[in-house]
Parts: sequence; structure tokens; C-alpha cells
Amino acid sequence: MAPLTLVSQPHELVDALPSPLARTGAAVGAALNLIPGTLRSAAEIREAQRMRGWRARRVVDWPAVAVPVVLTAIEGSMTLAEAMESRAYGTSARTHFGIQRWARYDTLVSTTALLGAAGFLALALTGEAPGWFPFPVLSAPAISVPALLCCALLVVPSLRVRR
Repeated sequence: MAPLTLVSQPHELVDALPSPLARTGAAVGAALNLIPGTLRSAAEIREAQRMRGWRARRVVDWPAVAVPVVLTAIEGSMTLAEAMESRAYGTSARTHFGIQRWARYDTLVSTTALLGAAGFLALALTGEAPGWFPFPVLSAPAISVPALLCCALLVVPSLRVRR
């Protein structure tokens, strides 16, 4: 398998298979993708063990390298499985990106957000907005009515009633 991983990419092998074997091909491709990482991991672990004074004298000495290599391979497999699951791999047909058109509602949202941001910026530059203090205090915070109105601008798009 090592020469195969050197001359081809896993996705090329999956694409070459007929559609009924696509899932099997994906599993084989993922396994082939893990081989170079496992070889690198084995070399790194063997080198680290040598730096600690480990020498392979008998077969019974090899678990000091084999166990971390297997655990690293399992961890890599779990990471790949979680990544595939989070992307909903194999659950249904692939979807395609649809182009959205700019609507009046988008203009309303953008305008109110820009007005709110400009208002906050103006209040911050003039010193009218209270500063941000991340640590809790027992007294009531200072409230600026103009800053509160800038926040209220951000709520305006949600007031639109849909038919």
C-alpha cells in the first residue's frame, strides 16, 4: 500500500470507483490517507524513545514504540471520523451553493446596522458612551440613552412583519 499512497491521492482512487463502491472507496481512501501519518508518527516516537535511552534489543522491547503509534493512529482516525460526521458525510445527496439576490430587507438590515455602528462610534469619539468594564461590580452600570437607541436600531429589522 505504501507505493500506492506515494503515486496517487486518496480522492483519485475514490473517484475511479463505480458509484456502488463509493462508500467503500471512501473508507479505503481514508485508510490510505492515514498511512503516511502513521509512518511519520512511528518515526517521531521511535526517535523520542531513543533520546530517552531506549534501545530495541528484543521483540518484547517494541511495545514502547508500538503502543504510542497505535494510540496516535486511533486518535487520527477518530479526528477524521468526527470531521466527516460534522460535515454530514454520506447522509444524503450533495447540495450546491445557491446564489442569493439582494432584497429590500437586506438593505434595511444593512442600513440599521451601519447607523447603529456609526452612532456608537460617534458616541465613543465624543465620550458620551460609557466605557466597557469586564469585571463585575455591585453597583448599577451607567446607562447612556443615545447608546441604548443605537442598540434599538439593531432590533428594527426584526419588527418587519412577514405575510
